[in-house]
Amino acid sequence: MPGVGAGINEWESAFEYSASVAGVAVIRPLIRRLAIGFFLLNLLAVTWPGATLFRSAEPLVLGLPLSMAWPIAWILMGWIVLMLLDYFENREQR
Repeated sequence: MPGVGAGINEWESAFEYSASVAGVAVIRPLIRRLAIGFFLLNLLAVTWPGATLFRSAEPLVLGLPLSMAWPIAWILMGWIVLMLLDYFENREQR
């Protein structure tokens, strides 16, 4: 925080920093909750009864049967969610 004799630019930069820290404090719990919700949905989608909807050998998705492409798609989406979670968790350290 700037001192008493600080210029306008120093006060503006301090205000912008505090606003960005407050934004991180609001966003971080939201991102965590969304990630938890996603992985609970992931659990339902790749186990019974969710996976029974996609247990057929056809159609082929990128040469894989649907029963294999379904869990692979969820694994890739989970990787993306973990990367986003890591980004938002470590944003102020960068």
